[in-house]
Amino acid sequence: MSDLGRQRWAKVPDQFKGGLELYIDEGVLPGNALTALLENDLKGTYNRFDDYANILPLLQWLYWGAPAPSWGSPVAVASWNARGGAMGVMGRKVAVEGLVG
Repeated sequence: MSDLGRQRWAKVPDQFKGGLELYIDEGVLPGNALTALLENDLKGTYNRFDDYANILPLLQWLYWGAPAPSWGSPVAVASWNARGGAMGVMGRKVAVEGLVG
């Protein structure tokens, strides 16, 4: 991870790091609050977060640090989950390249 990546990750509140990491890496859906945020559901996000101060650093991390296909709508989140996150996407890419090469 680059220094900039570490700086951005450092701003993510600790209680959300594990859920985000599992979601990005393996597509495992996090809790309701993070899922609403990932789906770009503003009303759901504000209804589910206990501390609104956590929302901005999470949004900043998503915008600058998360893979674009992993968030932004319910369809994007469901698709990322179904693919198995980054590991699933990379696994398929490696498998296809192995067949071609």
